[in-house]
Amino acid sequence: MSAGIQSAAYRVSAARWKLMFLLALWVTLFLLLLPGEAILSLKIWVASWLPYAQMLDESSVTDNSDKWVHFSLFAVLGALAARIWLGQRAHNAALLGLVALAIGTECIQHFIPGRSASFGDFAIDIVGLAAGSIVMQMRERRAAPARLSASGGGSGGR
Repeated sequence: MSAGIQSAAYRVSAARWKLMFLLALWVTLFLLLLPGEAILSLKIWVASWLPYAQMLDESSVTDNSDKWVHFSLFAVLGALAARIWLGQRAHNAALLGLVALAIGTECIQHFIPGRSASFGDFAIDIVGLAAGSIVMQMRERRAAPARLSASGGGSGGR
């Protein structure tokens, strides 16, 4: 593959990753800023599709489901930020921006009916952000030698 075609393919790929990041950011904001009544309605709707939903509700399995949602949303954002901006100054700026997002959404939730600000949610946001970023960094470091040798840029020709 010529350098020009490879560069164009990388730009398209980078644009798709950035689009996925923006979509994940929008979904995160939407879900974290929903009023409490809407969240309850959403949980009921989802439960209506699940077999044994009443048994799950009666058990303690769903007690911390909000923490899992916070963790998952920020893990995805952290992973996408690492995938897009790893090795660039923008990566640290993106992570700091996502920490600010975690703080901001918790503060705003204080003013949303049926919601409350929670230090626990903020802490889980940061843990998810770190987990997603670290996992993606490890994945990218493992994939880098394979990509380099596949493009012919490795030292295999010596």
